Parts: sequence; structure tokens; C-alpha cells
Amino acid sequence: PMVAARNMELSITEVPCIQHADGDDYPAFLKLLTSGGLEGLGYLIITSPEAARVFGRALDDTYVSVKEVTQSGVQLAAVGGATSAALEDLGFDDVFVPSKATGEILAAELPVLDGYEDS
Repeated sequence: PMVAARNMELSITEVPCIQHADGDDYPAFLKLLTSGGLEGLGYLIITSPEAARVFGRALDDTYVSVKEVTQSGVQLAAVGGATSAALEDLGFDDVFVPSKATGEILAAELPVLDGYEDS
């Protein structure tokens, strides 16, 4: 269809159909970031490139650095390559990515961290 449209010299306009907004829990997430709440967590799982952008904005809003997140001991996991790339754009370079971008595969492949039981 796109080839036919190009051949007909039509003007194509893309219109986004999804509006993103902060969830009701965004303030609680900001508090988690600033109160040392990441310490003791095993993983922070980012599920989409948009979620990575929200995470980056939260870091900016709280003045929490990538280094502080890394030093907290929390490990990052991304559901897919595009999400991992968005986290890398923020400065994170050690992100677990499953072999297939699904929650089920992520859960099956997520490495057990030291100090946590494999159950």
C-alpha cells in the first residue's frame, strides 16, 4: 500500500494514536529514587522505550545520576532491544535483555542475583 501511495504522489501524515501521561504512581517512584529505595532491590525492569524515557525524566526530576543508580546495586533489565537502547542512551551500559522480547522469556532467563534464592 505504501508503494502505491508513493507512486500516486499522495501526501502522507502520521498521526500518533496513543497519548502518554504520568501514572498516579509517578510521585511514589520519585520518592523511591530519592530515599535510597533502590538499595536492596534486585532488578528494575523497564518494559518499553517509553518507560525508559519516563525513567530518564524521573532521574532528571530528582537529580539522581546514572552512577547513583548503578551504585545502589539494583540491576536493570529491559524487555527487548529497543528498550535496552533507550537505557543505553541514558548512560546505562549493563542491562540484561532476554533472547526474545516477551515478559515470559524475560522471567525464564533473568539471572538469579547473589543473595537471592532460585525458586
